[in-house]
Amino acid sequence: MPGSIPQGKHVELALGLCLQPRTAQAYLHKQQAFNSLAHSVTDEDEGVPLDITLEPGIRLMQQTLRVGDMALILVVPADIDAVMDMYIDRGQEDRDPYWTRPWPSAVALAQEILERPELVRGKRVCELGAGLGVAAIAAAKAGAAEVVVLDREPLALQCALLSAVASGGAKYDVVLACDVLYEDFSVEPVAAAVPSMLKSSGTRLLLTDPAHRTEHNRKKFIELLRCGRDPFQVEEMASRDIEMDATTTDVQLMIFRRSLGGDTIGVKRL
Repeated sequence: MPGSIPQGKHVELALGLCLQPRTAQAYLHKQQAFNSLAHSVTDEDEGVPLDITLEPGIRLMQQTLRVGDMALILVVPADIDAVMDMYIDRGQEDRDPYWTRPWPSAVALAQEILERPELVRGKRVCELGAGLGVAAIAAAKAGAAEVVVLDREPLALQCALLSAVASGGAKYDVVLACDVLYEDFSVEPVAAAVPSMLKSSGTRLLLTDPAHRTEHNRKKFIELLRCGRDPFQVEEMASRDIEMDATTTDVQLMIFRRSLGGDTIGVKRL
């Protein structure tokens, strides 16, 4: 599971060329610290590859993390180097990729929560700087009424959501999703998460998305839901004109319903 970042020449060269010396030194210092701490959890960096990408070149895998007597399923980037390279290419020198693996502090807090569920049971909980959301998932397992994960890295939040779903989070009757398809890399993770978040029957996804901004992402999302292991059909479709800041935006509303055997759902335009 958690493992080290390979010390390949391509990484060191990229750091030296793209970053200021002080920044490069900070990256290498963080890298060494990560290698040491990550190995204190486990010496493996293995997982089951998933057919999901967060960004071009950032593929995901599934790992099992033992927290006391409980096994949590984490969805993480398969290649830490690829995440680091993405930040370097974007000139995001203040970012680092070390949220991509669980750290001992997260495991320690998760263990404490699972051993003392009264700390969170029935309460509204948020995890600050959540990364993969290990402590947040433990809080949900321990009976928290609501759990919110907070992190500056959007990719970390997507992995935390997928990990919560894979670890057997709560099932819902309705999922609401507003404007979640604007990035190409968001489509597959969102389509993968929705079926696992909903109960098995009589459940719906209510989705709104600007009609003319990323239509190709919406079409891909619909196709992924229709052709998935637990297929969904579009039950209703509508359009609303929303006026904000002296601009009118045509917003597409779609209601999806999980398909059951023999389902013949027709699209209704509202």
